Amino acid sequence: MDPGRDGLPPLRHGGETGVQHKPLRDYYDWTWFAREMNYAGYGRTIGTYTAQTPLTMLPMMAFTRFAPQTAKRIWLIFNGFSVGKRLVAVATDAISH
Repeated sequence: MDPGRDGLPPLRHGGETGVQHKPLRDYYDWTWFAREMNYAGYGRTIGTYTAQTPLTMLPMMAFTRFAPQTAKRIWLIFNGFSVGKRLVAVATDAISH
């Protein structure tokens, strides 16, 4: 897995640090967050949490019990299901009008 190719590692790591009860103010410190990601094994990935609100870590906290690759697969399947469900809803609405 090359974690630097998508935005999931910073979100997942936000969930990991939330589960570990790390101080919320540190999430927005780029140096601290990048160092924590390095310690967590994300390697060359430079990630920040600045564009995220604290609530965005809540769904990711559930993924922390899985290995990073497994969490990514589950996230992609969930997103695919969500997109498919919306497409069906839009198609149904377009047919009924």
